[in-house]
Order: sequence, then structure tokens, then C-alpha cells
Amino acid sequence: MPTTWSKALLFVALPLYFAFLANYFYRNYLPTPATDMTSNPDRKVLPSNVKPLHYDLTLTPNLETFKFDGTVKINLAVKHDTEKITLHAQDLEFGYAKVHSTSLKTETAQLATEIKYDEKTLSATLSFPETIPHGSEATLEIGFKGTLNDKMFGFYRSSYQDAQGNTKYLATTQFEATHARRAFPCWDEPALKATFDVTLVVPSELVALSNMNIVSEKPVKDSGTEVGKTEVGKTEVGKTEVGKTEVGKTEVGKTEVGKTEVVGKTEVGKTESVGRWKEVKYARTPIMSTY
Repeated sequence: MPTTWSKALLFVALPLYFAFLANYFYRNYLPTPATDMTSNPDRKVLPSNVKPLHYDLTLTPNLETFKFDGTVKINLAVKHDTEKITLHAQDLEFGYAKVHSTSLKTETAQLATEIKYDEKTLSATLSFPETIPHGSEATLEIGFKGTLNDKMFGFYRSSYQDAQGNTKYLATTQFEATHARRAFPCWDEPALKATFDVTLVVPSELVALSNMNIVSEKPVKDSGTEVGKTEVGKTEVGKTEVGKTEVGKTEVGKTEVGKTEVVGKTEVGKTESVGRWKEVKYARTPIMSTY
């Protein structure tokens, strides 16, 4: 009889013991929901006085100095009367900020009288001399500079070895989850979706790629130097974190899968890898297109 009772007790006690261990481990070693970004009570969202509708972004990276220049024009829906606009910006230097709206008393754009950075919220607040009325649409334009960092997020630099063993650099992006603000001033919150037009100004020997198809490539002069200006097609409405841009000395392969253009890129001299990549995409693209 004691043996039977011992077995029964063990049968009941063991699951309870493991449940206790799992609960202890969860509470002490795993992050609780309160530390998650979506439920953190200390997380501050941007003011709701304006809402971004469309970004027209131009980036000019320099792979020798690891710096980049940029301008962004953002179409806004004005939800409340306001003289201030706050948006995300991190490790960026603003050259100017101006806003234009047909609802303002003057037809000329008004320059920001103050640009105030907040390192805690990683944002910048722009103050303007005239109130922008609610119900109107406005265009905010900002000129800025940044660094192609080596931290693998935002707009950063990466490197590889070519066939001769030389180090080559490229500029690429990692915006997820909240690193778009390192590449350009924006509303870097998933609820504030918008469309995007992207233009990349790069030396003519480099290839510029982004999420959407290339709609225009033309030579332009930049400080007396001939460079290439690549314009990318307008995106669907989406979050800032899903944006992608890359600039480097690469080779590109394109193909059509149904109505979808599939683009693959590789290092110079390794075009055979694009062929293998295409084979995989041929199989996956129809599935993803109808998902």
C-alpha cells in the first residue's frame, strides 16, 4: 500500500514541481510584457497634431567619408491647430526645416524658428512663427546630415572582400524596429503609415536599390562631379520600418515571375549566385504574391 501511495504522490507532485520551475524561470529570467515596447508605460508616442501621408526622400551617401546628406519632404494632414511639429530623429543634424501650407496667410514657406532635440525620446520639435490650421494639408521639408555608422542599424556601412582581397564598402539600411529615424526624420511608429518616394544620388559606377522598382536613372552634377540619380517607384502605404535601401558596387539580375519583377544582386564577378537565387524566387514568388 505505501508503494501505491508513493507512486500516486509522485505522479501528482512531479507536474506541480515542473510547473513551479517554469513559472519561476519565466518571472525571473524572461522579459515581462511590461518591458515590451508595445506595453511599456514609459514609452511616449509622438503628438497627434499632424499625421504623415507621404514621404519624398532623397539620400546622397558618400562611401569615402562615410557621411550622407538628405532632404525629405513630408505631406501632412493637420489634425489640430499647431505651431509645433514633433517627429523622430536620431544622430541626425538638421540644416533647415520649413513648412508650407495653402491655408497659411503667406504663400511662402515659413522657416522653423527653433529646432529642439530630445535625446530621451529621440525626437526633434520644430517651432514655427505662424499657426498651421487644423483640417489643412501641409508640406514639411527638412535638410539633414548623418553618418554611415558601423552598428548595423539605421543607414549604415558594410564591407566585403573582392576577388583580389580588397575591402569594398556599401551603404545599406536596417530600419526595423525603430531605426528609420537614424536615416531620415520621420514618424517612426507602426501606427503612422504612409507612402514613400525614394531618390538616391550616388557615383555612376555604383548601383542603387530600394524596395520598389527603379523608374528613372539619369546623370546629374553634384559639386561639379557627375553622379547618377536613381528614382524609385512610389511604395504602397506602409510603416517606416519596412523600408530598404542599398548602394554599392554590385551586379544585378532581374526576371519576371508572373506580373512581379524579381531583382537579385550579388558581388561583382559572382553572377552565378544570382542564377541560383532566381531558382528559389521562382518557386516562392507565386506563393508570396497570393498570400
